[in-house]
Amino acid sequence: MTITGNISDSAEAFDLNAKLRQRLLETNLRKERTQAQINAQTEELQRMFMHKPKKHRDSLDSMDAKIIDLEKKRTGSSLILSEEKKILRQIDIIEKAKIQLGEYNKHERSIQEKKNEISVLRDSLRTDIAAIAELNSALSKLELANRLGCTTSELQTCVVDCPEGKLGFVIGKSGATIKHIEQRTGVRIDIDKLGSKIHLQGSKSVLEEAVKEVEKITLAITEDVSISPDVVTYLLAKVSEKLHITCFLLLPCFLVHFEILFPCYS
Repeated sequence: MTITGNISDSAEAFDLNAKLRQRLLETNLRKERTQAQINAQTEELQRMFMHKPKKHRDSLDSMDAKIIDLEKKRTGSSLILSEEKKILRQIDIIEKAKIQLGEYNKHERSIQEKKNEISVLRDSLRTDIAAIAELNSALSKLELANRLGCTTSELQTCVVDCPEGKLGFVIGKSGATIKHIEQRTGVRIDIDKLGSKIHLQGSKSVLEEAVKEVEKITLAITEDVSISPDVVTYLLAKVSEKLHITCFLLLPCFLVHFEILFPCYS
């Protein structure tokens, strides 16, 4: 599913938003039903494994060959009654083994059919999960465009490389720095911690401002600054609740960063 086209007015945007949410709801319900079916079918498959008949060591062709040999022995020569009965018992045992092998083969086919059913359901589940992710992405873009007062086609994405050691500064305590930049500029920010990349999405004008804010941190040289005990004592005397202050001092060649965590006083 690909969402295209411009949103000309708020009524059209609302209608598209409602349609996307309805499709998302329906897809989520279908996903839940499929998952329930997978769970039920998997439990049934486990029961089938538990009640699997024992497989006879001889093949069907081998057993047929043994029966033919025994029948030739029984009918090809004159036997006393006890010998003939013995051969007939042997034939009966092999016939029962053939039935057992047939039941085993039938059970194996049923197990394979059940596995195929589960495989089809899992493919359907993966399709629904992908559709849900795409619908959520489309809704997110639509909401972002509405917030910025532009169309979805005007949204752009920018990727900023970030030194691994700076990711914590960009994110901030409990995501405070990211939230501040998002609220100030209106962009949406996603962090790729594994790739040390920052993904920003928004209109061209707000992207430029947001990138500048991010690069103030990513391109800066950081230095630790020690605060004298007198300053700390003074600041602590001024607060009565837990505060967290993150400061960036922009000097000619350095970005100086320090954090003060005030304890909570009753």
